[in-house]
Amino acid sequence: MTDIKHIGRDDLLRLLSEMDLEGKVGSDATVYCVFPADDDFGHDVVFTFTADDDGWFGVEAIADGFNIGEAQTGEALVMCNEFSRRARLPKAFVVNGRFKLDQWIVFPASTDDDYIRQYLELVLTMCWSFFVNASRRLEQS
Repeated sequence: MTDIKHIGRDDLLRLLSEMDLEGKVGSDATVYCVFPADDDFGHDVVFTFTADDDGWFGVEAIADGFNIGEAQTGEALVMCNEFSRRARLPKAFVVNGRFKLDQWIVFPASTDDDYIRQYLELVLTMCWSFFVNASRRLEQS
């Protein structure tokens, strides 16, 4: 059985800092960071990181204030299905009238920090890209 790498809060904050991202600790002790709105996407994207006792490490993303209108729900579900099938990671969902993306992984104990940083960069970039494209597509519908 492979030993599992547990990523603690301090390690995660350090990794985010090394990626030039400002990690913060919420009132519930959860680590999060924010990609601020820009010209491509007019909403902040909040990334929440979770490490559980079983070794699972999760990244979840929600776009603050980016709500899906009732008439857009069908299109939003189609977008999530297409993205989740094509992208492999992260997975996209519609939850309470908003898009939510998440990705979960277990890192073997031998995983080095460079690999974890690359993994985080990939997941965060894919989430941001999803929100940018979803916004454009919903504007057209």
